Amino acid sequence: MVGFTLKAPLDSTSSTLPRPSSLVPPASRRELLREELLTTVDMLHRRRADLVAHGFIEDYVALRWLEWNGGALRLTAAGDIMCAQMRERVQ
Repeated sequence: MVGFTLKAPLDSTSSTLPRPSSLVPPASRRELLREELLTTVDMLHRRRADLVAHGFIEDYVALRWLEWNGGALRLTAAGDIMCAQMRERVQ
């Protein structure tokens, strides 16, 4: 499992932009999350969670690809498998 340190999520009312999850149909949203997973994991490794699209972290946790461990996020076994699948797609 890979661990990331991340500050607590920002208040969702602090942004005036609509949440991406409300704009994209569920099937397309899951594919979008899948396509952005490697980039998201890279940003979390670099401690740049501020660059992750609003709502993505919550959706990854809901899909059980990421999980909170104390104050940090880490890939779950399912998330690790998904990353491996996406790396194969890229190559």
